[in-house]
Amino acid sequence: MYKAGIDEQDTVFLVLDRNILYEAMLEDISNILNQGEVPNLFDKIKIKIPDSLSNAMKSEFKKDEIIGKMQEKLKAKGIRNVSDNTKIWSMFVENVKQHLHIMLVQSPSGDDFRFRMRSFPNLINCATINWFHPWPHNALIETATNKLKNIEIDDVIKSKIINICGSIHESTKKLAIKYKEEEKKYY
Repeated sequence: MYKAGIDEQDTVFLVLDRNILYEAMLEDISNILNQGEVPNLFDKIKIKIPDSLSNAMKSEFKKDEIIGKMQEKLKAKGIRNVSDNTKIWSMFVENVKQHLHIMLVQSPSGDDFRFRMRSFPNLINCATINWFHPWPHNALIETATNKLKNIEIDDVIKSKIINICGSIHESTKKLAIKYKEEEKKYY
């Protein structure tokens, strides 16, 4: 949030469903999507970035420090008459909304997805949902052809490998449908 809010740097926060250790994490993500901030995150505590992260990320942030950095940025831009901390904080939050992009990657199968969408409606209301559908055979062949174009092997073998790539994906798709019908579960 710091880089997006103060430095106005486009930042992606990628969260995979397996990274969600407890459902309360989704409350924070939901708040960021809806409001651009996690309420009271910087008010009472300092956030210590673990030592394992790069030196550029090691830091402690507190709301008044963020406001001070924002004032410096505004002065550097030639905006000098902003002394209201509430207004400066609002500018920080607006920058976060504009520059922080959250990618929440989840499988739609199973009860977790349904539960999360019902419990945290902002995950739907304040986001764009991309559903990935099966690829047509031509697209699979074209992708394999493109990936293998710089590999130096016999053209006949390369052609067979390309066809196998398409066949593997299509057979997996068919087996997933069969699995769903027989086991009543998604693969």
